[in-house]
Amino acid sequence: DVGLNNLGFKSIFGDFGKRMIDIAPGNFDMNVDLLYKINGSFKLANPQFELFIRNSIGMPASVNLNFMGTSKEGTTASLNPPIFDIPVPANNNAGIATKSVVFDKQNSNIVNFIALPPTSKISYSGQVNFNTAVPVTPQNPNFLDIGATFGLDLSMVLPLELQVSNLAFKDTSELSGDYKKIETAD
Repeated sequence: DVGLNNLGFKSIFGDFGKRMIDIAPGNFDMNVDLLYKINGSFKLANPQFELFIRNSIGMPASVNLNFMGTSKEGTTASLNPPIFDIPVPANNNAGIATKSVVFDKQNSNIVNFIALPPTSKISYSGQVNFNTAVPVTPQNPNFLDIGATFGLDLSMVLPLELQVSNLAFKDTSELSGDYKKIETAD
């Protein structure tokens, strides 16, 4: 008989299996005072969200996210971002794998999503599928190290593009002087 207590691990290698994890629905509360001061409608021509991913866990994953924005009037719009893969390092000693994923008007409904604007809340849900695209073999195992890292950062690029038609600006100025010799003026 052998008894082992208080075991810890430094690294684990093997086949962690195919898994599908549901991202439980939730909300981001959008308490941004500036957005509440905007009235009327506007559309940004080329907005982008860029997601920066850092990962040192050796388990390939595909992510399918759903985002629904709600305006202060109750109008909703879905972002409909593309499905994307999490970057995976080549092996346990390869360090952190990085990737950026861009959500723009070519691959999502970001123009209408930003045009709400989502002042009230942004609802989210989704799924993460592990080990579905690449087969796990003894030569290509899943791995997890005690110092593993996973991080996400989000950058928003919201360029303003102004289109104006029939814009007029009028002002009245008071002039003083001797105008008796002027016959006409424009």
